[in-house]
Amino acid sequence: MAGNGFPVVGIGASAGGVEALQAFFEPMPADPGMAFVVITHIGEGHESALPQILVRSTALPIVAVRDGEQIEANHIYIVTSSAVATASRGCLHLRSGGAGIRERNTVDVFLASLAADYGEAAIGVILSGSGHDGTLGTKAIKEKGGLTLAQKTDHGAPRYPDMPAHAIASGAVDLQIAVEDMAQRLIEYAQTRGTLETRAHRNNRAERMRW
Repeated sequence: MAGNGFPVVGIGASAGGVEALQAFFEPMPADPGMAFVVITHIGEGHESALPQILVRSTALPIVAVRDGEQIEANHIYIVTSSAVATASRGCLHLRSGGAGIRERNTVDVFLASLAADYGEAAIGVILSGSGHDGTLGTKAIKEKGGLTLAQKTDHGAPRYPDMPAHAIASGAVDLQIAVEDMAQRLIEYAQTRGTLETRAHRNNRAERMRW
């Protein structure tokens, strides 16, 4: 399990996801103390222009993922092809997707691997999209003690509510909030988590010294 000390946020989006991702990252500071990995649905043979689009909405460095990419805090990683992405030992790996339905549930596949690799430091976010991809992935993160969020219906957003709605209906979502409010909640969570980890470390050290 990766133990690099910062949370990693896996974000799943599909139809209507560009607007949702812009709204997600616009309020995010340049040093949130987290890494972000964006998984969207991309057709075979196509390449996403999302890195060029999101650069106007955030000061965070944006990385188009290559196989073996190491995950670092305060970066946004975007899978720009139809490859299936997974996380392992703090790195991102890409492989060609098969034709089967399970292989096309790229958000589920990534979030499940993130849960296995990061445990309680894994965070899953489900934004606008059609279908139910992401539901099983949020369950996997929830089971490992991580945090899960889904975009709630608010003034006509998300444009395509199926993906967040299915995740919410599964009971695996901790927070159902507007996408514009997610940055602040995640920062609060990361700061609180860091405080709790520091406190636990100090307690463990004191306990060892007593022995």
